[in-house]
Amino acid sequence: MVLPIAVVEVSQLGFGTATVVPGRPPRLLVVGGETAEPDAVATPEIGALQRLAAELGVSGQVQCTGQRAQRVLRHYYGAGDVAVTTPWYEPFGLTPLEAMACGRPVVGSAVGGIAFTVQDGVTGYLVPPGDPEALADRLHLLLTRPDLGAGMGRAARARVEREFTWPTVARRVAALYEELLAPADRAAVAAPVSPGAPLTAHTGPSANKRQREGAFHGR
Repeated sequence: MVLPIAVVEVSQLGFGTATVVPGRPPRLLVVGGETAEPDAVATPEIGALQRLAAELGVSGQVQCTGQRAQRVLRHYYGAGDVAVTTPWYEPFGLTPLEAMACGRPVVGSAVGGIAFTVQDGVTGYLVPPGDPEALADRLHLLLTRPDLGAGMGRAARARVEREFTWPTVARRVAALYEELLAPADRAAVAAPVSPGAPLTAHTGPSANKRQREGAFHGR
């Protein structure tokens, strides 16, 4: 059993979980770092994780892989039962979406964009940042309930296909721009134009179009 950990957070990995699954000691795969091979000097967090695993007596179940290329990450997500991403803060975060696209439930920090991409109790679980006990509790639940994890993985994949494909994202971005520019267009149409006033007095796509037409026709 592999638990791919996509974002390294020293104090939040819930290593205690590795000792509380009767008959099924999980394997924790820590993916990430500054170098292709795990280097505690280049990536101090790796050294801290290795020391913590040794202190807890679970070194044999914890493997740090080092940095992996984007094109091969899907193999790591797909090999695991659950993906974990527990940063202190994340503006958006592709890691949860990548794992969800691979049909894996995600346990993530309830911060930033992760709180939006991961639906608590549906596509995985959200836990408070800096709370290893809460993280271990959710991991234990998923590891002892493979049916639950499989169902969340299916829901995660469906959510990505429904909400986060490139065509869907592009349509939403375009709609947002149209919404933001609409007031400027209305103002350009409604505002009176003084004789001799330059076209640049108006803003928005319509005004810019008129400017271009004026330039092309020598107005």
